Amino acid sequence: MVVIDKEQIRLLEERLRGVGVDRRTFLKFASAAAAAPMVGTILAACGGSSSTPTATTAAAAPTATTAAAAPTAPAEATKAIEATKAPEPTKPAASPTTSTTAALDAKQIIHTIGARSDPSSNDFNADLYCGGTAEIWAGLLTYDVDFNVIPDWAEKWEHNDDASQWTFYLRKDNKGFSNGDPVTADTFIGSWARLLDPATKGAYASILFDIKGAEDINLNGAAASTLGCKAVDDWTLQVDMVGPRGMFPVIVGYAATMPTHLPSTS
Repeated sequence: MVVIDKEQIRLLEERLRGVGVDRRTFLKFASAAAAAPMVGTILAACGGSSSTPTATTAAAAPTATTAAAAPTAPAEATKAIEATKAPEPTKPAASPTTSTTAALDAKQIIHTIGARSDPSSNDFNADLYCGGTAEIWAGLLTYDVDFNVIPDWAEKWEHNDDASQWTFYLRKDNKGFSNGDPVTADTFIGSWARLLDPATKGAYASILFDIKGAEDINLNGAAASTLGCKAVDDWTLQVDMVGPRGMFPVIVGYAATMPTHLPSTS
C-alpha cells in the first residue's frame, strides 16, 4: 500500500496547477487518487475524531396486516368476459441483437466538441493547448467521469514499497498510431524527453518534474539519457521518481504526457 503525505499532495497540486488545472478540479483528482485501492494511508494535515460512532438500533419493522380478501366475481360475469375476450396476437420473436444493442447504448459516451478553428497541431508535448482533439488520442493512463485513474495504453501498473518507482505494462503488439506504428515504452520515453528538452520550449514540462532527472534536463540542459525512465521491454515502462510519489498515476493521465509519433517530429 502507498502512504501519501502532505508533501506529495502539495507537489501534485503544484504540478496540476502549473498546467492550468484549477483548485476545484485538483481537489477532485486528489480525492479520487486518495480513494484508490493501492493507497493505504494518507497523512493529512488535520485529523477527525477517533471515536467510533455508536450504532443505532433499527426501528422494528411494522407488523404486516392481513390484506382484505378480494370479492369473488359473479360466475355469469366471468363467463361473459371469457366468451368475448379477443385472442391475443402472436408476439414477434425478439430480435437477437436487441440485448446487445441495449448493452452498447448503455456504455456509449457522446463528446460534443465545439472547435472554433483548426488545431495548430496535435502535438501536446510541445503545446498543450494546440487546439488538437485530445479525445482521439490516448495517454499512458486516463480518467473516468469521477476523476479516477483508469487504464489507457497501460493495461496495469504497480509500484515498489514506497512508490518511488512505478512500472507500467502497455497493451502488447498494438498498432497505436494511424499509420500502424506501435506505441511502446520507448515512445513514452522519447516523448517525455522531448517535452523536457529546453529546445522544445514546452511550457508545461514541469508536470514531469517528479521523474528522476527531469527537472535537471529541462532547467539545466542535462542529457536526455539521464531521465529516470527505462524500457524493460517494448511493452514495459519503468519510471524512477525523485522520491515517494503515490499520486504519480494522476500525472500520467494528463494530456501533456500523451505520446507523440516521434518520426513525424524529426
